[in-house]
Amino acid sequence: MNMLRKTGLFTVILLLLVLVVGCHPKTAAPTQATTQATTAPAATEEPTAPEPTEDPRQQELRDKYLAAVAASFGDHYALNVKYESSVTVAGQTYRESHDITQDYRNIGTENFLAKVKSTVTYGDKDYKSECQEIFSGGKVYQKLDGGKFYAELTEEAFLDRNIPAQMLDPQLYTLSANEGDRVITFSTPTAGESWAIPEQDSELISATGTAELDEEGKLLKTTYSVSFRYGAAEYAVSYEAALGEPGREPSVPKDTDDYTLLEEIDGTVMLEHFYGYLSQMRHGSMALHDLIVSYAAGLYLQNNFSSDVYAQGVEYAAKAEDHVAVHAQDDSQTVDIEEKMIDGKYTYSMDGGKETTSSLMTQELFESELTNKAMLFAYGCEYIRTLEITTIGDTILLEFEGTEDMGESLCYDTSYSLFQDGNLLDDHATDYRTKTMDFYVAMDRYSLLPTAMGVEYEGVHTIEGLKLPLTRQVDYSYDMASLTSYEAIFEEPEPEEAPDNPATPLFYHVTGQDGQEMWLFGTIHVGDVRTGFLPDEIYDAFYASDAFAVECDVDAFAEQAEEDEELQEKAADMYVYSDGKTIKKHIDTPDLYEDAKKLMKATGNYFYNSEYMKAYLWSSDIENFYLRRGYQLVSEKGVEQRLLKLAKEEEIPIREVESALFQMEMLTGYSDEMQELMLYSAVHSGIQDYCQSTQELYELWCAGDEAALIEKLSKEEDWIIKEEDIDLTDLEGEELERAQAVLDDLDNINAQLAKLQEEYNTSMDNDRNAGMLEVAVEYLESGDVVFYAVGLAHLLADDGLVNTLREAGYTVELVSFQ
Repeated sequence: MNMLRKTGLFTVILLLLVLVVGCHPKTAAPTQATTQATTAPAATEEPTAPEPTEDPRQQELRDKYLAAVAASFGDHYALNVKYESSVTVAGQTYRESHDITQDYRNIGTENFLAKVKSTVTYGDKDYKSECQEIFSGGKVYQKLDGGKFYAELTEEAFLDRNIPAQMLDPQLYTLSANEGDRVITFSTPTAGESWAIPEQDSELISATGTAELDEEGKLLKTTYSVSFRYGAAEYAVSYEAALGEPGREPSVPKDTDDYTLLEEIDGTVMLEHFYGYLSQMRHGSMALHDLIVSYAAGLYLQNNFSSDVYAQGVEYAAKAEDHVAVHAQDDSQTVDIEEKMIDGKYTYSMDGGKETTSSLMTQELFESELTNKAMLFAYGCEYIRTLEITTIGDTILLEFEGTEDMGESLCYDTSYSLFQDGNLLDDHATDYRTKTMDFYVAMDRYSLLPTAMGVEYEGVHTIEGLKLPLTRQVDYSYDMASLTSYEAIFEEPEPEEAPDNPATPLFYHVTGQDGQEMWLFGTIHVGDVRTGFLPDEIYDAFYASDAFAVECDVDAFAEQAEEDEELQEKAADMYVYSDGKTIKKHIDTPDLYEDAKKLMKATGNYFYNSEYMKAYLWSSDIENFYLRRGYQLVSEKGVEQRLLKLAKEEEIPIREVESALFQMEMLTGYSDEMQELMLYSAVHSGIQDYCQSTQELYELWCAGDEAALIEKLSKEEDWIIKEEDIDLTDLEGEELERAQAVLDDLDNINAQLAKLQEEYNTSMDNDRNAGMLEVAVEYLESGDVVFYAVGLAHLLADDGLVNTLREAGYTVELVSFQ
């Protein structure tokens, strides 16, 4: 179970709650990959000369390059651009290639006119996207894969969206020349080009470029190659821009009635990018949740589909699970299908029955079917009526309202899914109208890999005078570079090699005056390869113990719940609000519900029942997404999971210190105010912050530095707002009023925060530590030698097991490793 981090973050959070600092901004396309930012040289501009350098040769080459740029561009020029990009995440690489022509006329004047055409090819599957844009009179007209759009745009903003003519800043590089100074090479950069590499959070690996001049000293071609790290992604990008021959003067569309006005026109390009990368999905995980409700037929259909693919080199293995349930007034039917493709062999089973094989299903066909399933609800640009782009929680969410054609398509497809007749409801209705036809896609801000997609539809048929809704909600989640696909398919950990820097975690030997004995091990709930290669002293004690004690055995609970309907209902009741209200009714903070809902969508965690889930579950889902997108640590490799598996293999008795049910009751039993604060923390943490904090603690766990761990785990600030933290400078209007209201009521607010802090500490730490001590003493006095493994914080806190067992008269010694 995830624990809320006890740091000074709460002070920041609460300041955000009262709008003392600003909320997250909306964004257009990210400044990399699909759109690049720069400013093309204007005819009337003279390039800025660099500062003199100590090396005369360097200054000479800089001057030569700048003179070539100045001589090469007038008020009318054309460019041919090739741009290739690859992004690698967790060993998986995704590619795109652009062929672009740019034609600019009357630059810097009120008659500026431009035409840009691009063809983008994604990966090796020849998924292509074609786009044409014409700029004139402060508007850009876009044709993109069946869609026609326009937007209000300045000349500068239009130029900023395209790959530049002058691609290199000579002051960033060491320059050299050959072929009689006609080729200037840019190398050993001090920084990446600002239009090609994100300015924040990125790490430059290498960059180089060239400028090729003609005999007259004009610029013929420039090239640029750069590699950099951005979050968990590593990019390799190359550009080539060559002066071309101008074509015919661009023609502005005469009839624009069929062009759709968009506020954020870059969203269409980003949508095509989403589909282009999704079409390359080969190694990873995908889940689909589809719920259809027909009031006319009095039934609903529920389809939950998931797949995992492990593709490393030539090795390929895949597993797909499909659960379909149809519920009517008097009848319910379900079917469960499992498919596998391993070593070229396809197997199939239904409702847990015997596996059968089929030679008709080839690996190529199975891959194609999974790709088609992943893109089953991929609505293209021709269905866009409006769009909105939001950057939130290190994700980019694109939300669209669909056209009437999309509504009619959904009506037909939904009717067909229910009745195998797409026209059945229409044939019986005297009227039909579409009420809702929305869809969304989301991608990781760092890698731009897809994370989620969804559709929400409602149509209303009038049948025999009754208005009868037909609804559908579809939600996808994608993990395009999953670290856990192998284990999901083979139900065993992926083979691992011993790490060069094995972990040496804290491990204690507890003894009593009458010969009582116990081993005490502090765990952490995530891990990597190092949790699978612990010191021999730990394994020796583990195998020699009479029992293995762990906080809870989640797998055993899940197995029990499968057979125990009463337990299922009890667990389900903990996850939803007892008053039957939605999560929105339990959140008071302005905008938090909307922000959290957007982030739940963007992280692939928003499903048809999410509105009734408690706020804690939303925060937990969001934090789990952050952890997975760090692509370093995963819960499946947490040391508890490793030891639980070993205990079951060796038939070592397993004891639960608490229980999964106890932890569920605790975590979902917090007050609404506490859960709201936890949700706010999750929404405003972000992948980088969350993963960095978790990684730091994990590295300390691996190092086994007791003093450093005690210091880190004991750091806690009061959850209060200090008067000096509230700066009214530059605030105005509603923000100023809210900040002033906080100042006026600061004592009361801090009293409430102190109450929340006490609730959290008492439930998460104090009560549990006391309970764990009671269980530990029980084990010691039983005569059994128990290997006792619980969360590290429960060992090292002031009231943790190490101190309290010593106070109880037991000897607790830290084990040293050979």
